[in-house]
Amino acid sequence: MKKLIKMKNNQIAGGNVMKAITASALVLFLGAPLGWAQTLYYDRASFLSDSHVTTTSSINFDSLPLGTDLNNQTLSGVTFGAPGSSPLAVIAGSVGVRFPMSPSTGLNVLSPGGSDPSLQDDDLSVVFDNPVQAAGMDVVFDVPDGASYVSVAFYDASNNIIAQNSFIPCPNGAPGYQFVGLVANSPMIKQIVFDEFDSSPPDDNVAYDSLIFSSNLQNVIGTVAGVVGAGGSADGIGLAARFNTPHAVAVDGAGDVYVADQLN
Repeated sequence: MKKLIKMKNNQIAGGNVMKAITASALVLFLGAPLGWAQTLYYDRASFLSDSHVTTTSSINFDSLPLGTDLNNQTLSGVTFGAPGSSPLAVIAGSVGVRFPMSPSTGLNVLSPGGSDPSLQDDDLSVVFDNPVQAAGMDVVFDVPDGASYVSVAFYDASNNIIAQNSFIPCPNGAPGYQFVGLVANSPMIKQIVFDEFDSSPPDDNVAYDSLIFSSNLQNVIGTVAGVVGAGGSADGIGLAARFNTPHAVAVDGAGDVYVADQLN
């Protein structure tokens, strides 16, 4: 049975609109802001490819002296903050820490609380002087017990949540890093907030590395609804919806969008 999805007032109930027609996704190229849902990415290469970023700015922490406290400090138009534990220190990922971490670039990471394992709440806020259209960062885990998780929320200049994910686990339960990024359909990302929490001791040390951001995009590919790579049958708005083998899309004269979903 095919499920028809109709769009009115720039909202779609039903699955994904992404780079290509796959088992759980459809394509729409957004050449101008349409007020549709944003696209969260968990792979840096896909983030850069799909967002068609033409000029990027990046900040890693290898050029800064170890021990540099970036709490409430601004680098390249970005202000860093430690809502949970301070200092927000540049540390070596594998030296002077309880469990070695694997930075995504170079040797250094940005660590709320520095190298002190007794300090909890490895939270981070990233505020852009001027809103950007695409932004992402690596979350670095040391993982003594695999029980630490991080939530992330992207905010606009009015402090409204654009997109969020309440559960970003350590990669494969082992030390490593997990990229998370957002491509919006206009320069609206003003702030990113990472919130670390741990369900059992010992507390994992969570740090951050390799921020990338841009406002110079072209042919943005946006998610109208659903989650990339997650098929299903749920009806809903935005990230709550799912597709299962969508295979056709049409737009009528009134601007309503219809999607044929083969397995729903």
